[in-house]
Amino acid sequence: MLKKVIALSVSVVFAVMSIFTTAYAANTQIVSETVTASDGETISIPISISGNAGIMGYRISIRYSADAFSQPEVTRGTVCVSGNFNDSIDEETNGSFDVLWSDSKNISANGELFTVTFKVNSSAVEKTTISVSYSQADTFNESWENVILDCEDIDVLLNGYSETPEPEPEPEPQPAEKKLSEKIREWAQGLASPFNTIMEIIVAPVVFVISLFE
Repeated sequence: MLKKVIALSVSVVFAVMSIFTTAYAANTQIVSETVTASDGETISIPISISGNAGIMGYRISIRYSADAFSQPEVTRGTVCVSGNFNDSIDEETNGSFDVLWSDSKNISANGELFTVTFKVNSSAVEKTTISVSYSQADTFNESWENVILDCEDIDVLLNGYSETPEPEPEPEPQPAEKKLSEKIREWAQGLASPFNTIMEIIVAPVVFVISLFE
């Protein structure tokens, strides 16, 4: 009876783990990489899809600092070679725009959805983040089911800024602790004359014996 209970418990645990694993795997990732740039440069940032189980349309929103970037542009990526591709840059306000794509059937490839291009302003801060999100109502597969996206924001490091912490200074070497024989010898030498000479003679054999074991 006990074995049956254990076996049933193990089966339930594996079933629950399978459900959570499946649910997690069902989410598609929208990813990019950290970008470095300097004032006045034009940067191109590929936005890619990973873990794609099939998607027929999306609306992805890009939000950025208008103080850091200007002249945004979007170009179609290698994954979305067919279908309708558009953006709302001409209508953008307050540093945000949408990128829209739809087709008549699923695409299941992983790779570049589109590339965003900006010019870096001279007033740019050392580090800024470009926010990436999506509209669930406009992101679906060919069965018109919602496709859940995990969107990753983009860090942009400007003008030589680095997130690598500076190495901590090495600790100064500490003087080695004196041996017991040296301490006894110094103590004897530190006595007032003539006691120091007498004590040096007395402790000399003791110091010699101790030094043999140090």
